[in-house]
Parts: sequence; C-alpha cells; structure tokens
Amino acid sequence: MKKRNLLATLLIVTMLFAFVGCGNNNGNIADDGNTQTTENSTNTESSEAEETTTLTTQTTDDDSVSGNDSKTLVVYFSHSGNTRQIAENIQEKLDADIFEIKTVKEYSSDYNTVVDEAQEELNDNARPELSTTLDNIEQYETIIIGYPIWWGDMPMAVYTFLDTYDLSGKTIAPFCTHGGSGLSGTDDNIREEEKDATVLDGMAISDSAIDSSDGDVEEWLQECGISADNK
Repeated sequence: MKKRNLLATLLIVTMLFAFVGCGNNNGNIADDGNTQTTENSTNTESSEAEETTTLTTQTTDDDSVSGNDSKTLVVYFSHSGNTRQIAENIQEKLDADIFEIKTVKEYSSDYNTVVDEAQEELNDNARPELSTTLDNIEQYETIIIGYPIWWGDMPMAVYTFLDTYDLSGKTIAPFCTHGGSGLSGTDDNIREEEKDATVLDGMAISDSAIDSSDGDVEEWLQECGISADNK
C-alpha cells in the first residue's frame, strides 16, 4: 500500500512539473511573438518616418527651383517652344535659375493670327501685362534673356519685362531664335532700354538649327565669360 501511495505521489509530482514546464514554454513563445511584433511595428514606423523626411526634402528642393541662391537667371519668352528649348539648355549647363515671361492675354496658337497680333502690338508700342512675376530680381548679377524675333524686334512682352524690373548694374546676355533675320539689332535695343546695365553681344540661333545648337551655346557662354562658377 505504501509503495502504491509512493508511486502515486511521484506520478502526481511528475505531472505537475510537466505542466509547469509547458506553461513556461508557451509564455516564452508568446513574449517572443509580442517582442517581434513590437520590433516590426517600430521598424515600420521608423521606415515611414524616414520616407516622409525624404519626401519632404524632395518637395522643398522642387519648390526652390527658381530660388537656389544662383547669381545667374535665365529669362525667356517663347511661343513655339524653340526659345524655351535653348533657355532650358542654358539653364542646365549653368545650373542657373529660370523664369518664363508669360502674358495675361495668351497669344493665338494659329500662326497667321499670332503674326497679326504681334504686328499690332509692335505698331502700338504695346506693353502687354505679364502673368508671371519675380520677387527676387535683386539677387541676380547676370540676366540671360531669350526671345524669338517677331517683325524684326523682340516680342513686346519682353519690353514689358525690361520696363518692370530694375536691371541697373547687372550684366545682360541676350539670345534669340529666328527664321532668318538674326538678332535684328535687338541687343542694341536692350542697351537703349537698360542704359545702366552691361549688355553683352547676343547670340542668334536659326529655328532650323535648334536641335544642333549645343556647340554654339557652349561657345557663346564662354565668349560671354558665363559659367556655372558664376553661381
């Protein structure tokens, strides 16, 4: 009887130890699981925070395209896109700021109509109102200004720009795109408009040579002494 009681007692004790051991193992698995879940959550939140920071930085950079502390500004007026192509090429070469002259009243997309509009503005010596503005013109030392030749002159919107901003003491480098007329003396017209600025000799690029003008642009910038180092 005593042996049976002893065996029963030993059996009960053994079963108790086994139960406690199983309970502890389940607890450790649960803790590891919770810890792993917490770490994954923390890593996810950290990654999201880093991504947000990166996106914020990129947005800030994008927003400051026309205000990156450059001392050179590329200004252009373009209707067909030819002058824009040259202006953007120059801007990339110099890592300069860029500004597009736009008018409140848009010009027609029809060639014959815009020809008539341009002639009427020239005859009236008009100053069309601009829809784009610059708040920090004083920070720039060099202004590169581009335009197409309309009726042997700059579009009148370019005159509006020159009348609107004080370019005294600045260096102005003009360029134009044209269908065969060259600069048409427009660099001299700018000298007449901006008597207190230094106006460099301009560059004229034929509409038919836009896509092959990279070498001419490089040469002109070198002759003007303008480079990315001017920033």
